[in-house]
Amino acid sequence: MSAAIRQECALAGLEPLLVGLGSERAALAEQRSRLRAAFALSFDGLVVGVAQPRLARAQRELARLHAQELAELFRRAARMRISDRVEALGAWRIALSEALDACVADGMCAGTRLRELLTVCCVREPREWPGAVELAEAALALDPNCASRVLLARALGHALRWDEAIAVLANALSSRVAPSARAELVRRLVALLERDGRSREALELSQCA
Repeated sequence: MSAAIRQECALAGLEPLLVGLGSERAALAEQRSRLRAAFALSFDGLVVGVAQPRLARAQRELARLHAQELAELFRRAARMRISDRVEALGAWRIALSEALDACVADGMCAGTRLRELLTVCCVREPREWPGAVELAEAALALDPNCASRVLLARALGHALRWDEAIAVLANALSSRVAPSARAELVRRLVALLERDGRSREALELSQCA
């Protein structure tokens, strides 16, 4: 590895790879912004009065917990679509129904796109569900954690959309992640680069890690 690349890796981690993915990353950021808005959870009523700040914080935390629960269900659905194997569908639908009931009980209101996707998954057979990429994007919009990003990259790779899959993992690595999560992201990104025929970049990334 050249001294320049080694220095860049030390200072910025993935800068050489991220520079090469500039346009993909910009498009990805714009798409994620739209998805977050489409899959937002909100409350039916606004909190007013002297208790507003405290209650508003409690509402945000409650919305986050509901979003995380729905995201995990979407991740499971996406994995079913990727593997083309339906596992414990009845239990999954019961969990989804309970999660939705909890949202309603807590006064949550889902956006139109989220309601549409949930309805399809509730009433149709898995082969008629949206593709793994759309389900994984929903999970990421609801809960932008490492598991959601890895699954979206996996779904994109399964759809042979290598550049987008690489951009997803590169974006994740450019943010703050736990060391254990970072190692997993690097391993998967190296594998994607090799699968896409970019062996040199894969080697340099593995040496940076």
